[in-house]
Amino acid sequence: ATSGANHVFQGWSKTESGEIESSANSYKPTITSNSTNSGSPSNTTLYARFLPYPTGVTASPASMILGEGDSETINAVVTPSGSYSNIGFESSKTSVATVNANGVVTAVSGGEATITVKALKSDGVTVIATASVLVSVIEKCATPVITFEPSSDGKTATTTLSTTTENASIHY
Repeated sequence: ATSGANHVFQGWSKTESGEIESSANSYKPTITSNSTNSGSPSNTTLYARFLPYPTGVTASPASMILGEGDSETINAVVTPSGSYSNIGFESSKTSVATVNANGVVTAVSGGEATITVKALKSDGVTVIATASVLVSVIEKCATPVITFEPSSDGKTATTTLSTTTENASIHY
């Protein structure tokens, strides 16, 4: 049994709807034949189990707004339900947002990126269907701190503008 254009081999089973007993990595099943009381071998029927390849993929949310350093996970689902599931993710701009193999998007810097969600064949390369998620990353803003120090004579004062936000700068 081998995978085909519209399906992927999952393994071998002793019944039509039973548990897979030999994995998809083994195209040749191991058959142990027991002798009957008369000494002749008994018959064993094995069923090759296949899953259809998906015809589509959906992703949610369709868009996300993140602050720099924030993360959110894309939920990807192949259609129809019960079809083979091998999902891949790719960012159009890794300088703005990255995505890992589990669909976790991490905002890197301000801008927009598109995450492409791909339903893949068992070779992990051939794309069957795609969906897109738009990611908008907002730059973190500085939190201003203003201090006012009057002079000892009360005639003048010193005003200081600073920030407690790491790696932030103040423009005035």
